[in-house]
Amino acid sequence: MNVLGNRGIFQRVDDTLGVNRADRNPSLRDQTLHQSPHNRGNSEKTNQPGEDMRRWAAYLLAVASALGFATLGVFALFGYSKHLSTVTMLTWRFAGAALVFTFWTLLAHQPWPKWRDLLVLVGMGAIGYAAMSWLFFVGNRIAPVGLVSGVLYTYPAIVAATLGALGWEPLTRQRLLALTGTGVGAVLVVVLGRGALQGGSDPLLGMLLGLGAAVVYAAYIVIGTPVLRRVTAPAASAVVMGAAAIVLFLFGMATRSLGPVSVTDAWIIIGLVGPATVLAVVGFFLAMQGIGSGQASIVSNVEPAGAMVLGWLVFGQVLTPGQLLGVVLVIGSAILLRWEPLASMDDGMRGQ
Repeated sequence: MNVLGNRGIFQRVDDTLGVNRADRNPSLRDQTLHQSPHNRGNSEKTNQPGEDMRRWAAYLLAVASALGFATLGVFALFGYSKHLSTVTMLTWRFAGAALVFTFWTLLAHQPWPKWRDLLVLVGMGAIGYAAMSWLFFVGNRIAPVGLVSGVLYTYPAIVAATLGALGWEPLTRQRLLALTGTGVGAVLVVVLGRGALQGGSDPLLGMLLGLGAAVVYAAYIVIGTPVLRRVTAPAASAVVMGAAAIVLFLFGMATRSLGPVSVTDAWIIIGLVGPATVLAVVGFFLAMQGIGSGQASIVSNVEPAGAMVLGWLVFGQVLTPGQLLGVVLVIGSAILLRWEPLASMDDGMRGQ
């Protein structure tokens, strides 16, 4: 999620949204940092060793960012093992990250969104981002983290299908192929090996919650892209996460599901705020500066693989061969969709 974000889908969506996801922080992918054609041509002609080193460093940052996002489900499971509620973990995560991005915005002297955009961002955080993150966390509680992360990556296909159904984008052969691959992959994930899964109390429900998170994330992207194009990444992230934290805090107080965090369990909150959110997002942000949002987003597809490896190493969670194939199909389809940017995501969606 993303989360995510965060994380973006197509080149222009990546430029505007920066969260994978899910949850990972999607609002941070809102920078238009790609070079102009003139500058890009000059850099290609120069091809100096120093430039190559910077590009390799950017690729490594993109990988590190994806692995950071992959730890989100792992830290969530650690929290559940310490009897921390979903609302408690998400409230602390969003509040901590919102504080960091607020300081970033202030120190960098970046403008805050105007009132109209501010209200939209508040709604996106209070409704969309909070709901998506809740679905992703609960899904990880009852199903393997790698499986839920893989199902979340159906969101690029959901966005493409939505834009095609609305008539905003044509469903080209490449997109239809990607949609078919996503559908087949999702069926394999849900149907094959359900009884053989290890590491989840209710894997089917967990997968459905992950799919629900993907639907909410896709809606977040389609609705929020025009606003996120006009607002800087740190400011948008501060508002979205701050709104999500406030809503979850109020919900937790009303339902008495917001509990304390002991000093000995504080490392879980630090992990959720630090490696799984702030550092992961900043890594992606820096990677975009070095290799562009399109390449950084393609590299970020290692996140579900990272989540699967972490789930196996830390919790002994194992997927069936059929479900592994399904996750591979979903990730491959997401990469295929990213090779063909959506015009409506580039120039602004029709009807907006």
